[in-house]
Amino acid sequence: MKKLITILLLLTLITLIGCNNQETIKLGVTLPLTGSLAFIGESSQEAMNLAAEEFNTNSDIKIELIFEDDMFEPSKAINNVNKLININDVNAIISLGSPVGTVIAPIAQENNILHVGIASADIATLGSLNFNHWTPPKSQAKKLVEKLNEDNITKISVITMNQEGGIAIRNEVFNELEKNNIRVLLEEKFTQGEKDFKTIWNKIKESDPEIVFFSAISPEFELILKQRIELGLDIPVVTIESPDYTDEPELYNDNWFINAAEPTEEFKDKFESEFGNAPRVFSGNAYDIVKVLGQIFVEKDNLIGSEIAATKLMELDQFKGAMGSFYVDSEGTFVTEAITKKMVDGKSITLE
Repeated sequence: MKKLITILLLLTLITLIGCNNQETIKLGVTLPLTGSLAFIGESSQEAMNLAAEEFNTNSDIKIELIFEDDMFEPSKAINNVNKLININDVNAIISLGSPVGTVIAPIAQENNILHVGIASADIATLGSLNFNHWTPPKSQAKKLVEKLNEDNITKISVITMNQEGGIAIRNEVFNELEKNNIRVLLEEKFTQGEKDFKTIWNKIKESDPEIVFFSAISPEFELILKQRIELGLDIPVVTIESPDYTDEPELYNDNWFINAAEPTEEFKDKFESEFGNAPRVFSGNAYDIVKVLGQIFVEKDNLIGSEIAATKLMELDQFKGAMGSFYVDSEGTFVTEAITKKMVDGKSITLE
């Protein structure tokens, strides 16, 4: 009987040792799965699940994704990240959006956890463990003003949102406008939750611009354009990124805009084949982040810590993923190129 018990104990020990050899990269993700931007969060979630599934098929060390819903609200994101770090014991954090990424960055740095966000705000500069996979606003603003110059625009009025991403874009646009002697006739600011834009539009009309630059996300994006239509205004509009943040892109018909880098056709086809719909904004970036972190955290079949992983990320010279080929610059930004697009019949088409 004692011999049988000894054998059973040995078998149990062998099994436990075998289990311990199967290490897991735990990635905590905070994103909007409910609320007005849920369509973005859900698409990014699908993209990350796809990336993890592909990685796990070819690796002994597996990726585990732990998702938390922040509704695109910083306070909820803070609670999510504290849970992911202190309870789920994740190896790294992934975030979507400037308001969320900005509040998470210092928490990640303080807790010695690698954080990769997708944001217009420059979260990559908020500590050595913070990185950003997004086309920099400076690149987008430069391309915007190049197109304004091509169209011989010299006078512009502006509507901007008082939100981290919107502010980052606004500042870079103003820098480029000033460099190119394009006159800003009027700037009107709004906060999220604003519902009445007719007063702003009447002021814009009086300023008599050749074009109006604005930045907004849903639901303010839709309200701005609907109230412009209701007032019978035909002043052209231009923006950066905003048409990606709506389920009513037709409201922007016949106007051009500057966008962050687009996913490759290969990724779009794969995503649509898997899920039956086209990927939304952030999805390609989210897919790449999971793939990159899977690659970075594994070294000689072992997991490494956040500081070593951050060093390896800074050395990333070329990575070919859903967003094409990109590298990580000296500030920790995954560098991709801005593009010019136009909305036609509710669908955006690339102009170059």
